Amino acid sequence: MQAYKMRIVGRMHLPAINTIVEQAVASWDVTERVKRLALPGCKYRREDMDHMWLMAAEAKDGKLCGFTALEEADGAELPVPGPGLLIHGLYVQPALMGAGIGTHLLQVGAGVAEKLGYNGVLVKSVRQSRRFFERSGLVALRADKETDYPYRYWLALGERCLRSGKQG
Repeated sequence: MQAYKMRIVGRMHLPAINTIVEQAVASWDVTERVKRLALPGCKYRREDMDHMWLMAAEAKDGKLCGFTALEEADGAELPVPGPGLLIHGLYVQPALMGAGIGTHLLQVGAGVAEKLGYNGVLVKSVRQSRRFFERSGLVALRADKETDYPYRYWLALGERCLRSGKQG
């Protein structure tokens, strides 16, 4: 049995969401300067909630232990024509990585995309998370333009086969 449940979260949860972001960024294998510069851009703001859906894993004690932020993807970034859902962020408390929370959040995101009629799920990943998305069955996309995010992944929902990533 899972030690957490999935739920939709909103603006009132932003402090807890951003605490998870801070913990995750602090665990990245990059210099302290890079962490300091990256953190403000990774945090979520009230206005983000106007166009994103946030799903969180909540522990039995009511505290959030991970979340995913979802929004409609820019069609120009998708590898196939038609609508796609972007996993804008997927974060798990570092102490809980490997417990299946990230995999469950990824599955929830794919399920939401499927129910809303999207063709697939696009992920833009940091270097440290590449292995998780690759092990989860997402396909790495080539960066065709200099402006493309370097670590992009795609999950086509028609051929969906998520595997356990064993990191998140």
